[in-house]
Amino acid sequence: RRLSAMLVMLLLANGCSDSKPGARRAASEANLEQVLRQGLEQPDPFVRAEVIDLISSTGVISWTDRAKAALADSDPLVGMVAARALLASEAAEDGIRHLDDRVLSGTPALSLASMRIAFSSLPYSKAKEIVNKGLRSSTAEVRREAIRLMLDFIRLGKTPDASTARALEQQLLTFLTDTDPYVVALVLEYTGSEGRLAEVDEATRGALYELAKTGELEQQRRALRILTAATDGQMKSFLFDLYRDAEGKPERSELFDLALVGMGQSGDKLHIPELERIAGRETDPELQKAALTALFAIDDIDASLALSQVLEGRGKQTRLHILAMELRRPRNLRLADVLLKDDDPEVRLAALKVMHKQDSQKFQRTVSQKLAVEQYRRPILTSLCEWMDESPAEKQPWLGGLASSLRSMAAEFLARDDLGGLMAQLIIRLDGVSSLTEELSSLSSSAQYVVLRALLAAPETSPELFKPYATSPFYFVQLAALLGLNKRSKG
Repeated sequence: RRLSAMLVMLLLANGCSDSKPGARRAASEANLEQVLRQGLEQPDPFVRAEVIDLISSTGVISWTDRAKAALADSDPLVGMVAARALLASEAAEDGIRHLDDRVLSGTPALSLASMRIAFSSLPYSKAKEIVNKGLRSSTAEVRREAIRLMLDFIRLGKTPDASTARALEQQLLTFLTDTDPYVVALVLEYTGSEGRLAEVDEATRGALYELAKTGELEQQRRALRILTAATDGQMKSFLFDLYRDAEGKPERSELFDLALVGMGQSGDKLHIPELERIAGRETDPELQKAALTALFAIDDIDASLALSQVLEGRGKQTRLHILAMELRRPRNLRLADVLLKDDDPEVRLAALKVMHKQDSQKFQRTVSQKLAVEQYRRPILTSLCEWMDESPAEKQPWLGGLASSLRSMAAEFLARDDLGGLMAQLIIRLDGVSSLTEELSSLSSSAQYVVLRALLAAPETSPELFKPYATSPFYFVQLAALLGLNKRSKG
């Protein structure tokens, strides 16, 4: 995150002593160039990336040439930040080419970053071109993320019309034969939950049933995995017959498990312990996700307890999958309480969202209580800031519910470098940047930087607010102040 770079960057700035207005302006501009060079030449890539992000977001100075040069930075993080910035400029094609080139030629991390930036920052047609390249990757991790983003195009309504969405669905169905079980599981989960497989023609459904009954073992497995994701009246009796036929036969153990999962998805309550066993088996993620879906479909306290048990000691993908299902189809599981202390930020954010959807009052109480405990403060504040960045203010009712608690803790947190910047972001969203300008000098350096960035974006900010920080020993505080002075002098 942005603040991590700022906290490690402590560079002394050069002041200016000439008192004549014209000389002061020239010295300010010269000093700004000098400070910019210091940041862009720093060995720490987080610093170089933050400099590019700052100057591109404020627009005070000409920055596109610097961002283009940063595309070739030795560290890919800097190039990604520069590409994202360029997407909103007249040099957008440079940014698009950079992302496009790295989907298949970069490391998996670069591929993922390129697709995510394209998804969030580009129009559908351009974004789909880049994400579509990820579907051709030889790396399973990249294909998984490409599938997730393609599904999000549909789920979030990013396709231009319904026919485009249906064509995209048909493309994704071809990945039911992918070699990676996670990819198959993602497609099956969507097609099953959205009822898409229920719409296939009778001939196709008949062929699937025939393969499930009489095909070779691998054909039976594949047909059953597709059918268990469908909603179909014939499935319950068909699966029960298969269950009885496969019971006690080791060579048919997978078919036995598939039959159990299918019966669970139709609401069968008799085999919850067996479903819990399958749901905890991370060696077969496709079958595991189907078992988790089955447990969610069973309206029974034992199924809820089984889901809670599965969380213990399981991997990140399992935890995220359970939270995603709880978010879409709440069962009021006591999952979020457990997962708020999770080490993984993605899991922690998902847990916060689940808790708020389940019970907004309980969400407010729990988060307030956790923020009173030192070990939870930074993780929860970080997750709240990430959540806040995902959507505009009018779509964040959760933030208003926390307003009283955040304001009561603000003075303490804003004075700390490890928490001040995070708290400043939340308070600015709640009360506006003007609520922190009077106390700016008493804030920690991380909070000062966040406030100065916000002031740079404000249309009318007095240069007097920037002047005291133009010689700050904290690099990014100083850089933001110099940008503010430069902006006002040119205005």
